[in-house]
Amino acid sequence: MQYKFSFNNLKYTIVYELLKKSPELDVNFNIYQNILQTIRHNNFKRFENIVKKNLAKKEKVSKQMLTALKTLKKYMKYIKICLSQTLQMGW
Repeated sequence: MQYKFSFNNLKYTIVYELLKKSPELDVNFNIYQNILQTIRHNNFKRFENIVKKNLAKKEKVSKQMLTALKTLKKYMKYIKICLSQTLQMGW
């Protein structure tokens, strides 16, 4: 079977290989990707669950990610307002 070579496939392959080598990187990468998805879809409940769940499980989450999650938790009420409003032009 031949694979079609493209730059995107190479990027995904490199990311996948790096994630396989480091469980901590894998956990942090998945937290980050989940947060991005919830923001893209304005899903505050899921966002809140991701932050709370990952603050509770500290074993594989990096110190930097814990700091980011604590900051997100601190500003949770403002994030909720931002995700609940639809973006509109100023006029």
